Amino acid sequence: MEKISGLPELTQEEIAEQQEKEYGSIGDAAAKRYLEGVIGDRDLLLEWDRFPGIRAQIVRRRLVAALCREIRLDSEGGLAQKALEGLKLLGPANNAAIAALAEDFQKMVDRFADEQKSVLRRFEISAMDEIGKLGISGSAVRPNLNENPQWKTELRRIQDSYATKLEDIQRSLAREVQP
Repeated sequence: MEKISGLPELTQEEIAEQQEKEYGSIGDAAAKRYLEGVIGDRDLLLEWDRFPGIRAQIVRRRLVAALCREIRLDSEGGLAQKALEGLKLLGPANNAAIAALAEDFQKMVDRFADEQKSVLRRFEISAMDEIGKLGISGSAVRPNLNENPQWKTELRRIQDSYATKLEDIQRSLAREVQP
């Protein structure tokens, strides 16, 4: 006890930092388990309501942030849709704004996929022409665009063109779920 009494008191900032680490990781972990399918809707809601006061604010903020980060154009395995479902679940009942934002996101994903396919097709045709000039042909010949630096650059350009709107959707969803 004497050793403990000799230690300096923690400042409010240090206490807040420790709480952020401890309870923030709980929110991050809950989002991860939900997205992986380890916990379902009911368990996600239990995590949402599990802590009182400032702890709840930290857990909720980090849980929402983790779900919003998964709303990406290149999200695999339906994780973006799963994240949207989780946000709808955690948000106010019958929230039309969340539904509208989810619809905007889906339209953006569709436009992105269409644009990506169009540019991909152009690159495939160009690559096949180059391969043909080398005297290589046949139905089994396919260009590997994943190794093409111009394709990677073009794909990044397409993704960047959607970045601002995507960030707006993520921020808006976070505001709607946790006002």
